[in-house]
Amino acid sequence: MNGERVLQLLQDVEGVVGSFVSDRAGELRARLSPPEFSEAALRRTASRVGRIVRCAELCELDVERCELRLGKNQLLIFCFTGGMLGVLVQPPVSKRALGMAARLAIRELAPPPAGAELEADDDEVTSLYPSARRSVGDAP
Repeated sequence: MNGERVLQLLQDVEGVVGSFVSDRAGELRARLSPPEFSEAALRRTASRVGRIVRCAELCELDVERCELRLGKNQLLIFCFTGGMLGVLVQPPVSKRALGMAARLAIRELAPPPAGAELEADDDEVTSLYPSARRSVGDAP
């Protein structure tokens, strides 16, 4: 699926104004935004965000997500292997719905390597909410 079609997934979340994808260096790869956000402005933004993320990583911080407040808007950045997904939103926005849509988009943008399987410990839902059920041999 191409970048613009993936970004369309995010438009279904109420409050999303626009979005873009860049590589980790901040090079713009795809965008879906209203006309008031020019491609040149998005290129500068992607480049600056890339530098911010690199600075944080040089300080040994593991950057997965960051939020920048821009007046009445927010720019939410989701980092993934090989790139960054930027989503410009106007509050109120459901961060839960946006997080789910962003994960779906990222899966399309950076699919896992062939043969890789999700382990139970890596699953966000099961790691946050372990089962209360016990197996027959489990201690109380």
